[in-house]
Amino acid sequence: FYGTSSLASVTFTSGSLLQSIGNYAFQQSGLTSIAIPASVTSVGEYAFASCASLTHVIIFCDTTATIAPDAFQSSPGLTSITMPTTVTFMYTGTAISVTRSDSCFPTPQPTALPGGSTAPPTAVPRPTFAPGAPTALPTFVPAPTFAPGTPTAVPTVAPGMPNAPPTAHQPGCTDVVAGDVVIPASQTSIADGAFNGCSALTSITFASGSLLQSIGSGAFYQSGLTSIVIPASVTSVGSGAFYGTSSLASVTFTSGSLLESIGSYAFQQSGLTSIAIPASVTTIGDYAFNGASSLASVSFASGSLLQSIGSYAFQQSGLTSIAIPASVTTIGDYAFNGASSLASVSFASGSLLQSIGSYAFQSSGLTSIEIPASVTTIGYYSFSSASSLANVSFASGSLLQSIGSYAFQSSGL
Repeated sequence: FYGTSSLASVTFTSGSLLQSIGNYAFQQSGLTSIAIPASVTSVGEYAFASCASLTHVIIFCDTTATIAPDAFQSSPGLTSITMPTTVTFMYTGTAISVTRSDSCFPTPQPTALPGGSTAPPTAVPRPTFAPGAPTALPTFVPAPTFAPGTPTAVPTVAPGMPNAPPTAHQPGCTDVVAGDVVIPASQTSIADGAFNGCSALTSITFASGSLLQSIGSGAFYQSGLTSIVIPASVTSVGSGAFYGTSSLASVTFTSGSLLESIGSYAFQQSGLTSIAIPASVTTIGDYAFNGASSLASVSFASGSLLQSIGSYAFQQSGLTSIAIPASVTTIGDYAFNGASSLASVSFASGSLLQSIGSYAFQSSGLTSIEIPASVTTIGYYSFSSASSLANVSFASGSLLQSIGSYAFQSSGL
């Protein structure tokens, strides 16, 4: 529905099973309001961007969607959104006020009619929220409970979170967790949002013989961590786990790491200066290192099994060079977009790369590149505005089938 400027209304039938709203789906449409069905699990990039008349978005209580940060970009009439804490929306802008509340829009239920059919639900009125309701950044589930007597224990319900019980004093995380925290060896997971916003937390130590397997979504979101050594037993780093940790300069994975995936937004806007990715990692999620402006170096362990680099993964990062493992088959859209210091990209011998996404290296600092023989598609605008790009070559035996529109527009060629 891109560019449907006369489209003022879209209604989803009660009981809708819609699962995803794609990238650019309603961009530049004439929508004035939209109620997103509770069944939706993802809202894509720029889905409702530049909708000049859009003033109202309804997100129902039991929605668990992941909404792209730029889904509502440049929609000037939309100044606020209320959504449940179950929705992931890593929005960092200031144009829209995001209120997190469990006092939200109930999902409409169909009304039974004779014969078993159902009628559309009655419109649900916009609720009134309590003054001072929490706003802005994503809030995650309560922190974990540690073994009794552990000096680093935090409350079962994290103070300051929307669902915390009322008390005479609602402390922030800094009142509870500060300095160094020691995680017992028996701990197998760090729950979603466990140390969310703990700005006084500077380091985490894992006891010898740690059995930790997973670090949850938003676990250290905007915490004060400066460094962390992640145990070899960890297999996954969740979405937004270290998002916005501007003081986090060093992340080390213990030798023999079993890590398989780095989640979306995991280290977005972190203070990392370099990182060595274990050989066992197969996926780097969307936005994983996006906006990590101090990140100058990323290396991959010998024998890397990495298969995909997600969309926006290193967009506007500080990378100066990168050697991409032979196992990588896809480089996502905008993966290195705006990485102005990125002068060199090389592909390991025997590269299996098949596609370079749209805008992947747009406005990067590349000076030259050799495209592997296995590549079949180069997306639109993929190297556009790479003003220093003076040389592009294709490996012998190239299988290239398509070069997208404006792929090298305004490059240095």
